[in-house]
Amino acid sequence: MAKLNKSPKISIIIPTKNEANYIEKTIKQYLPYKKKHGLEIIIADGGSTDKTVAIARKHADVVVLPNLSRKQNIAIGRNAGAKHARGEILFHTDADVIIPNKNKFFKRIIKEFEKNHIVATTTKLQIYPWEEKLRDKVFHHGMNGLIQMTSKFSNLLGKGECQIVRASTFRKIGGYNEAIIVGEDCNLFYRLGKLGKISYLKDTTIYHSPRRFRKNGYTKTLFSYLRESFSLAILGRSSVDVWEEAR
Repeated sequence: MAKLNKSPKISIIIPTKNEANYIEKTIKQYLPYKKKHGLEIIIADGGSTDKTVAIARKHADVVVLPNLSRKQNIAIGRNAGAKHARGEILFHTDADVIIPNKNKFFKRIIKEFEKNHIVATTTKLQIYPWEEKLRDKVFHHGMNGLIQMTSKFSNLLGKGECQIVRASTFRKIGGYNEAIIVGEDCNLFYRLGKLGKISYLKDTTIYHSPRRFRKNGYTKTLFSYLRESFSLAILGRSSVDVWEEAR
């Protein structure tokens, strides 16, 4: 295990399941900045059968293992990680997320949370530049625009790749809704938005893998997101019992 910061400012919480191809690079990007920005790295595993846990134990501050008697989902994983977090700010992200300028990113986050009315923030999300295609640019331009627009009045949208939350407010609302299989990220922002301002940092970008879009295509993926949005809005629950992994 890595050496713990005595008083971390930011807890980076990453849920995993069979992420051996990504997790080492993802964790290692943060290591040179732990002391400077007061970071701690928490991996919340969901039952990996590959080398994910072994890799995480080499580099992360905390590795949380699942209760396998209970069916796992990403909301359960994110909450499990948050229970071990000591930071004032919780950075919920994913195992494939890369931040291009870590110094600038964490300085920006800390500055944003100096504003007392801010309960959460998020950033632009793009595909890895070295894998990005035109269709990726078009989709993400539209998605980022919608998230920015809704952040001004309703907070109906959020992406789990980057949900940065004031820890006290996160705990006040009980964290992620663990009954939601898909859309737990949007639901979190919707509930947080009732207690304060969620900002959108249009000057800050993070990157993620296109693996889900390459596996399922944009049409199928978008349909799945829309189906789950309507199910949550109308029925108050997810329409699926399991969210298909994209590995």
